Amino acid sequence: MPDYLVEYTSESGFRFTDLIHDDYFNGIRTLFNAKLYVSCSKLLMSCVDTLAFVEYGDVPGNFGKWITIYVDLQPLSISADELWESAILFCT
Repeated sequence: MPDYLVEYTSESGFRFTDLIHDDYFNGIRTLFNAKLYVSCSKLLMSCVDTLAFVEYGDVPGNFGKWITIYVDLQPLSISADELWESAILFCT
């Protein structure tokens, strides 16, 4: 298992975007292409939860706040809170 602090640190600092790409986006893409949609959804929700934590800290509602700012849920007719509820179900 790689040491993320070593692997993603360079002279210019910690390469967070590279870590997120390698650890989440590659996995999400691989699972989707393999038609493992439930596992893909779990990893996607985990990614959003991680990004919300990094951006807003460990505060109530950070997932919903992140979704509201970065995702247009209107075409799906669901709210950020409903998406969070489904994320809890997916990840348990």
